[in-house]
Parts: sequence; C-alpha cells; structure tokens
Amino acid sequence: MKPNNFVVVALALGLLASHRAASLPFPYTTCQQEPAAYSVSSVVTTPSANTYCFNISVNIPPGCAGYCCSADLKKFELNVNSECKVSGAKLSATLNGKPTPTAPTLDRAPNEPAGVILRITNLGLNMADADGAQICVTLGTNSAGRGCLSLEQLCKPPAGGAPGTCETALWDSEFDCCPIDVVGAPTPPPPATLTPEPCPVCINAILTPPLIDYRPFRFDAESCRTFQEFVASKINGLIMESNTPHVSLFTPNASLCQPFQMSVCGTFASADAAKSLEEAVLELGPLFLLESARGRPCHPVLEGYGLTITTLDSPGVDPAAPLCMDVSVAQGCFVPPSPPVNCTCDTSKGSLPFIASGAYAETSLPGLTKYCFKTIVFEDLPPSPCSPTDTLQKIEFYADQSLSRFVKSFELIPTPGTGTVSTRAPSWNAPGSNMLKVTNINWTKAQAANGTVCLNVQKPVTMAELCDTVTCYLYMFGPDRSCCPVYTLNVNPECKVSSAKLSATLNGKPTPTAPTLDRAPNEPAGVILRITNLGLNMADADGARMSGCCTCRN
Repeated sequence: MKPNNFVVVALALGLLASHRAASLPFPYTTCQQEPAAYSVSSVVTTPSANTYCFNISVNIPPGCAGYCCSADLKKFELNVNSECKVSGAKLSATLNGKPTPTAPTLDRAPNEPAGVILRITNLGLNMADADGAQICVTLGTNSAGRGCLSLEQLCKPPAGGAPGTCETALWDSEFDCCPIDVVGAPTPPPPATLTPEPCPVCINAILTPPLIDYRPFRFDAESCRTFQEFVASKINGLIMESNTPHVSLFTPNASLCQPFQMSVCGTFASADAAKSLEEAVLELGPLFLLESARGRPCHPVLEGYGLTITTLDSPGVDPAAPLCMDVSVAQGCFVPPSPPVNCTCDTSKGSLPFIASGAYAETSLPGLTKYCFKTIVFEDLPPSPCSPTDTLQKIEFYADQSLSRFVKSFELIPTPGTGTVSTRAPSWNAPGSNMLKVTNINWTKAQAANGTVCLNVQKPVTMAELCDTVTCYLYMFGPDRSCCPVYTLNVNPECKVSSAKLSATLNGKPTPTAPTLDRAPNEPAGVILRITNLGLNMADADGARMSGCCTCRN
C-alpha cells in the first residue's frame, strides 16, 4: 500500500471510531448492563424540599453465575441536563441517612460533549448490605440563584420519556458492570372528577301569626293542594323550557302541607342548575304569594299575619347547607285607617272577647243577596280598660246610608245547639251617620263562639257598594258600650280564585264562552274577568247588552 493511501485509511478508521463513541447512550461508555444483581427502584421519593431518594435492591437473576451477579457496588450515576452544571451550585448526598464518603459531583460525560453525569462514588456496598440501601441527593442553587432544584430540571429523560424521568447507572469497582434503570417521582393520581351533588329546592309559603292571634288563620289541605299545583306547573315549565338539568320535577305532596307552612319541592342536578333559574323564580315570587293567600294577600283574614315565599326553612334540607336557590318574597300590605265615625268607645281590636271572622260569603237568592260572616270568641285578651263582658249586645256597620232602602233584614244564627235563629229589622244611627246596626243581639260567649250574622241586601246593590269599598268595617259592642273593637270584612277570598260560579249573557242569551277569572299580565295582584268570543262587529255591537253574575259556593 502506498503511504498516502495508508494515511487516508487511518483517518477513515479514526472518524468511524469517534462516531461510534459519540453515539453511545447513557452512561456514554461500553459496559455490561445485564444480567446484574443490583437495581434502583422505579419510584423516587421526596422526603423534603429539593431532596430526592433512590432505593437500591439486590435481586440475582436465576442461573446467573457471571461476575456482575456477585460484584460489589461502588458508584451511583444519574444522567442530568447540562444546564444543571452551574459553578457554585450546592449539592450533597447521604447513604442510609449519613453523608456519603465522597461528595457528589457533576461531571462531563465521556464520549458525549453535551452530556453531564451526577456521580457519587466510594459507596462501599456489596451483596450483603446493598439491598434496601437508600441514596438521597439534595439540590441547591449558587449565590446567584442558579441551579436545578427539581427532577424535571435535573434529569435528562431517555428518548420518549416524560420530564422528571431519570436514568441511573450502578457501577462496580472494576467498572465492568453498569445496570441501567429508568426511575421517576410517583405518578400523581388523575384529578378527581367532581360529580355535581344534586341540589334540592323547596318553595315554601310561611305564615307567621301575630303576637295575639285573636282571629286564627291557617293553611288548609285544599289551599295547599292548589298552591303546590300552581307553583309546580310554573317552575316545571321553566325547567322544561330551558332544559335545565334536574333529578326530579316539583311535585305536589300532601305531607308537606302544614297549618303554618306549605311547601312543594324538586331536585336540580347541581347547584349551578338551580342557580340558573333563580332570577326567573324570583320574578314568579309575587304570583306564588298571591296564590298562597287565595288570591288576596291583603285580605282581612290575614290582618296581622306575615306571609313569605322563600326557599329557606325547606323540609328535609339541611339548614346549614348552602342555598341552592335563594328566593324570598314577603307581602307588604297597607291597612287603611278606620272610617271617621262619631263614637267615643275604645275601638282597639281584642278589647272585647267577640271577634268578626274577617270574610263574608255571599249567596244569591231571588231578588236578594245574602252576605254572611262568622263570629268568634277569643278569651286570651290583652290588658284592656274595658269592663269585662260575657254578652255581645250590638253590631254596627259603616255603610252608605243613601242605600238604606236596599238593606232588608239581619239574620242571627247562634252557635248550633245554643239558641234559635232570629230575624231582625235593620236600623240606622242619626241621618248622615252612615252607621247601620243590629241591636239586642244579646248573645252569650257560647252563642257567639261559632255564630253567623247575615245581611240580606236587595239586588242589584252589593255589599261592596253598601260598604262603599271592597272592605267593610264593623264595630262590636258589649252592654256598657264603652268598647267597640273595629274589624274588617271582605268577600271570602276563595271566591276570587277557585270557588266562584260565573255566568254571563249577551243580549239575553248565554255568551258563547263562559266568563273566567284570570291573573292579570304584568301585575301579580291583578285579577281580570274575561268574556271572549263575543262575535260582535261594527254592524251589531251598538246597543248590545251584557250582564253577568257571580256567586261564591258555601
């Protein structure tokens, strides 16, 4: 071979050798990786900040008789990122809790210019004491704050490995054996999937009686049923229209009907689902209030009572739990003052044991309308300057005296079994006094406890016209007439909602569509009597005559 050719061949072999050396993986040199007796546990533990511990195991493969299955363990190596080799960075290590004989170092890798290896040598372990041994490395920065502190920063992961995955090598004292392991911090569990908790919601009508409950009013089964059905239909309509996730719709339940509370409940799929309808349900609150009060939230039977629609105090719902839906609407009623009558007696409510029920019922008779109200006896009276009395002697009404000819008679019906029914002629105080009265009633407490007083009024005059307002004022007297507590009466509230019999005629014939009492749009307290399908036009409407009648069932 010619000399020049020899040089070319030598250069080519040198370049090939260099390429092969550079392409070696960690630990960047040739050594026997398996079989081997030593290994590093796959899980790196972190007992304190910036400290990472590697656990050694001894496990001789079956049938292994080679040197690497009985060799000692001198050195621990970790493949690290070159950025971690920073001058002055703090680095320390322990073996089984004691400082290693030789401090750890960050060295350039052989045959790999970009490689850096963390080395801890002179471990002095062997087959007898290596199993369970623990090597811990503590990382720190230099005075400028530079250095690697986490496994993600420190370790150079193998190809395809995730950040924080490390390669280790364990060396014997002859540097022949180098078993490789891939280790890392424990994989965190996947984030818990939070399943939304179902959220129960109840719409409650709560009745708060006055301190002195002299005219008891309570929710009954029928009013509760209609309240539950009305509320359920409205909220269920919202749920279905908006496709709000829910577990159960609002459903009437008789067990949720109590004298002071009516409730209807449903369950939303989550608190967020319930909250999404909160504003819409709040807007319905006044309607729910109206329904709970039988259509008349300021009716005299509720005088002195508090009435609230709320999602608080829901049956079966933990009161300490956050509200799924926060809705609260309370009635605010203005009670007008008594009419200006000329009397010197004490008009304070409860000054006598005799009380008017607060509602009158009406019955249509040929040529007449009978208006009746109940009397009540209340014994637990507050202190009063009035003389004690056991007799109801007289009742006076504030009424339009110009309509006196339409007032035909009073009918007095004592508590059943305590006396006979009697009819009395009406009388009036002085002209212009506007005080209608029935005298010499002379009922005992027993007779007045469940008595009935009826007023027969000639048609077409109504009680509302006679009282000059929808609310009538009456005064009850004892024998000495020193006290005359004033009470208000109004039409039985059920007549405004479900117990009204309505009829109408057009030019003397029944209207094609029966009249109805409907809730007013945009006015929660409004009620409209509607008669539709009249079929009139410009040619036949002039002079058309309509008439109607409504009575309350008793």
